[in-house]
Amino acid sequence: MAEFKTFNGTAVSWADITLSVALTGGPVVLDIDIVDLSWNSTRSRGVQMRGGRKFARTRGSTEHTASMTVYRSGWRSLVRELINLAQTLGHVYGGIVNYGDVQFNILAQWTPIGTDEIKVLEIRGCVIDDVGESLSEGDDADQVALTLNPMQIVEIIDGVEVALG
Repeated sequence: MAEFKTFNGTAVSWADITLSVALTGGPVVLDIDIVDLSWNSTRSRGVQMRGGRKFARTRGSTEHTASMTVYRSGWRSLVRELINLAQTLGHVYGGIVNYGDVQFNILAQWTPIGTDEIKVLEIRGCVIDDVGESLSEGDDADQVALTLNPMQIVEIIDGVEVALG
């Protein structure tokens, strides 16, 4: 029986997923050997009360979060491109190259099992806020966990860009 990975809660085969990372002002990185990509958008709204009851709400603000886990080989490919662009952009402080300020977009395309629909997701304006690595004994390949800080998360449905906020 085939085992299907979940991609933000959707059952798909990794063979059905295409991912690319486009560095803002730099190249598109295709060979990042991704293990997992997760994202979330949350809208926080204020309320106006009258007589102890809610009678109006504000538009609020939207917070976008994302994370990605990659194999170490993929991390090396990605971080090398981040380092090159960071140097070009002058993100060098005290002789240390700061790749955490380099922005990039993630484009994911996939077909959910049992459909012919191609889902398209763009996670825009990402920077890396956290890099988690560990070494442990075992049969699995080394992985690197990345916490991303995106500016916007957009799905493209029937050619229309849509977002929570």
